[in-house]
This record gives sequence, C-alpha cells and structure tokens, in this order.
Amino acid sequence: MLKYAFLTLLTTLFFVSHAYKIGAIFREKEDAHIEAALRYTVEWLTQRGIYGDIDVVIEYIEVLDHYDALKKACKMIEKDHVVALFGGSHPALNAQLERLTDELDIPLLTSIDDLENSQGFSKIDFWPRAELFEAIVDLFEHWKWTRIVLVYEEDIRIRRLEKLLESEKYSHIKFYLIKVDNKDYLKAAKQVKELEECRVLQKRDCSEFSRILVDMNPEHTYNFLLASLQMGLIELKHWYLLTNMELEFMDMELFRYNHARFISPHPIDDNFITEYRDTFNFTYFKEHVSSKWAIKTENNKNLKIMEAVFTFDAVFAFANIFNTLSGEMQMNDTPQTMCRKRDRNSRKYQHGRRIIDNIVGNELHGLSGDLRRLKRDTISLYQRMPDKRKIG
Repeated sequence: MLKYAFLTLLTTLFFVSHAYKIGAIFREKEDAHIEAALRYTVEWLTQRGIYGDIDVVIEYIEVLDHYDALKKACKMIEKDHVVALFGGSHPALNAQLERLTDELDIPLLTSIDDLENSQGFSKIDFWPRAELFEAIVDLFEHWKWTRIVLVYEEDIRIRRLEKLLESEKYSHIKFYLIKVDNKDYLKAAKQVKELEECRVLQKRDCSEFSRILVDMNPEHTYNFLLASLQMGLIELKHWYLLTNMELEFMDMELFRYNHARFISPHPIDDNFITEYRDTFNFTYFKEHVSSKWAIKTENNKNLKIMEAVFTFDAVFAFANIFNTLSGEMQMNDTPQTMCRKRDRNSRKYQHGRRIIDNIVGNELHGLSGDLRRLKRDTISLYQRMPDKRKIG
C-alpha cells in the first residue's frame, strides 16, 4: 500500500513538474507592454507551483523584417523546442507567423486589436472584438442614440463598423463620420463643433450631435480630447464613448471638472481579482507593465494596458490547458517540430493540434472574464464624470 502511494506521488510530481518553453517574436519598443505582461504572468504561474517549469524564449526584430521573423521563429521552434508562439502588436507580422504555425500545428497566441481576419486555425486571439462591439451597440439602443458622430483616424478601423453602419436593423441611427487627417485633431474637433452649430446641415438635423464615438488608440484619443477641450466640446451635454477600453488607465485630469461623460467598455473581472487576491495583485501588474513600457519607449502615451491584460489571459489559458493535457497524456517528450527547407519537408508539433483545440474550447475564467470558447458573456462599463466608477 505504501509502495503504491509512493508511486502515485512520483507520478503526480512528474506531471506537475513538467518543463516547457514558449516563444515570442517582438519589436523591442512597440511590444514592450506585451513582453512585460508575458514575463510577469509566467513568473506568477511558476511561483504558484502547479503549472510546471515555464521558460520564455524571446527574439527581437529591429524593423518589420518578415524574413528575419520567420527565421528566428523556426530557430526557437527547432533548437529551443518551444511549444507555443506569442505574436506582437503588428498584425502583418502576426499574419506571417500564422502561416508558419498553421503548417507546424504550433499555437500562435495574440492579444491585440487585430483588424485582419484570420484564415488559418493556429492563431488564437484573446481580444474580445465581437463582444466589444455588441456592447457598444447595446449602449446605443439603451440610451436611444439616434445621431452619432464617429471620429476615427485609420481607414482600416472603419471596416470593423461596416456591419453596424450598413445594417438595416440600425438604419434609424444616423452616423456622421469625421476622419482625423495628418494628425490634425483640432480640425476634427472643429468639424464636430460645426455639426453642432448647424453650419453644414439644416436646423432640424442638428439635434444630439453631442454623442461622440471615438474609435482611436489611447494616444490619438487623448489628443482628440485635448483638441475638443480647446473647442469647448468637453462640457455637460457631451458624451464620449471610447472603443479602446483604456479609459481607466488614461490620464484624464485635464477633463475631470468639465462635466462631460467619458464611457468605455472595461473587461476586467472583479471576480478573478477577488478569487486570486492572495497571490495576484492587479495594481502591481499594471505598475510593472507601465514601468517597463516607460523605460523602453521613453514614456510614450500609447500604452495599451488591455493588450497586457489579454496577454495575461493568453498565458494563463495556455498554461492551464498544457497542464491539464500533461495529466492526461505523455507531453514531456521533446517536440520534433521542423520547418520546411529546400531539402526536407516540415514536421508538425505532435501535440499541437490538440492543444489548439483545447484552448479554443476552454472553460476557464481569466482576468478579462469568462474565456470559454474565447467569448466573454459580460463586459463592464466604466465612466468618468468627474470621478471614475463602474456603471454597468
């Protein structure tokens, strides 16, 4: 009986103490927040002692050199035997890596607001794109907004809103699009002002131009809000709905006492923070990511904390799935994965497809909420007017 118990303990330790490596291809400055979140999460998981010994292998590229990225990815797959890759913040680079990971059955985990539609199966995106815009549309309906000024800067971002703009279901909502050209935020704010003052429309069409949907990254959003403040658009009747989900983390001190409403979806789950309060401190996580970003980018204002949050969930989900599968099957064998070369065919990662399928079909609960099939059932709403608070 004692011998059986000892063997059981050894078997348990064998599976719990498994070691594996995950890799990443990053740009050192632009992806500093994702790298910081990746390293922080791996250290947190390792310290908990139930996810095995996780090692991180990171390769940097100086510019968007896709050939160099693929070369370095193959090196870490073949020489370092990584069992997953993390993509950075550039969609085109991730698309190149996805072609490789599709061929090799390697999971490619991403956490960015990628506007490109994936055609493969290996890329697993943790950004809640569909849920974000469902929440935004629900707000339109709840508040009964019928005229909305949409301010944007990148043409590609409009593609996400095409279904909304063209849908018969929302034909009662009139959208007025204002594009920021050549970073002229003051001009864009002036155009919003002109809509409100009926300089370009008939009087009867000028109601409710105080409802503004801002679809820009954090830095560009802040610049537009500064310009709006100069134009007198930050005051009681104005509502600003931000799609970047970074409202809690933006410096809004200049706008605090002007009584405008600033609202943003906020997919941070308080239940996760409560459940792991003894081992995980969200404030420390944010400060770690922010400090690493500030050092690498000289305090660039375009820090995207939510991409760091989704990176946390990507690592958390992968570690859970790998740990579970390691308890069900032999996962400690060295990956035999090989990239295609002139004189040989590629060789797939022997466990890759099962890992990918299990991550996509997971039943986990992460920092950003319910990760089951990577669909969040709920996204909180966050408002500043003048103090920050959760409103729904």
